[in-house]
Amino acid sequence: DFDGFYGLVPETDVRGTGFPLSFPNPGGIGANETVDLYVLGGLSCSINDTEKVHEGEWTAFGTATVSADGATIVADSDSHLPCLTWFGYKRR
Repeated sequence: DFDGFYGLVPETDVRGTGFPLSFPNPGGIGANETVDLYVLGGLSCSINDTEKVHEGEWTAFGTATVSADGATIVADSDSHLPCLTWFGYKRR
C-alpha cells in the first residue's frame, strides 16, 4: 500500500540518471523517516538509460527521507526520478 502518489505530465523519459526530487508530506509521515520511491512505467521510461520500466508496472527507484520539520520528503542523493509519469511513495 502506497502512502501517496504524484502524477507528472507530459509523460516522457529523462536521459541519464534522472533528476533530484522533493515534494510535500501531506500524510504526516514522521520527521527523518525513510520512504521507498516507485515509478509507474509508461510509454518510455528507463532507469539510468538501461533498465526499461515496463508500461503499467510499479518499479522501485530509490529512497527518500522526511525533512526534520516533517513538511517535505526529499529524495536521497542517489535516488533520482527516472521519468515523468506517476510516482508513488510508501514508508518502510
